[in-house]
Amino acid sequence: MSQVLDNPVFHKEADVINQKDLTRRDFLKGMAVAGMGAVVAACGGTEAPTEVPTAAPTTLPAKDKIVVGMSRPLSGWNAQIGDSAFRPVYETFVAEVNADGGVFVEEYGKKLPIELLIYDDKSDVATMTMLTEKLIVEDKVDFLLPASGTSFLFAQAPIANKYGYVLITAEGGATSLKDMLPSLPYVFVTLSFSDWYQIPVFADLLAEKGAKTAFITYIADLHGIEYSGVAGIEFPK
Repeated sequence: MSQVLDNPVFHKEADVINQKDLTRRDFLKGMAVAGMGAVVAACGGTEAPTEVPTAAPTTLPAKDKIVVGMSRPLSGWNAQIGDSAFRPVYETFVAEVNADGGVFVEEYGKKLPIELLIYDDKSDVATMTMLTEKLIVEDKVDFLLPASGTSFLFAQAPIANKYGYVLITAEGGATSLKDMLPSLPYVFVTLSFSDWYQIPVFADLLAEKGAKTAFITYIADLHGIEYSGVAGIEFPK
């Protein structure tokens, strides 16, 4: 654990996460305070203003559910990965939350159930990017859940960040995203840097067991490039 905490990448990412603490609500509150300060400054002088304008109360739009959008591989070569990895997680999560009445939202003073809006990207990166923008711009979902696969996440992260949607990644690597994270404050990586934990630790386990050779097969996309490339460096050690 101390090695992880001493890792400069850990501190780099921790700094990025710390920069994300300012929510939209905090930002608006800050702007409101700054605006009031400007009003006071403008009204300075010997005479007090005869009337202080008050802001009209804001009314929240009616809302009866939380819509979570996803572009996922429901068909095609990547469906097997998506079906066996993150799909059981989000389906179980939503079922359990909704069985309890939903997520309590303080602004509405009640629990709102989660509704999943899922499009099939057919295991195609270009289709996934188009559907991600559709979820945000046309469907105006409340939240995004991630696509499946390293190359898919690499393409999706800048889109989510552009529109200010928090994207917590799931299955897929992120070594290629690592250097981009300071410029992607809305993107949080939960899994996997090929050169951080997975392959180096696996190489250590192989060495402990006395392995002398290895056969590597991989997907011919960004995921394969990341993992096979790091394996080629770590295994000979």
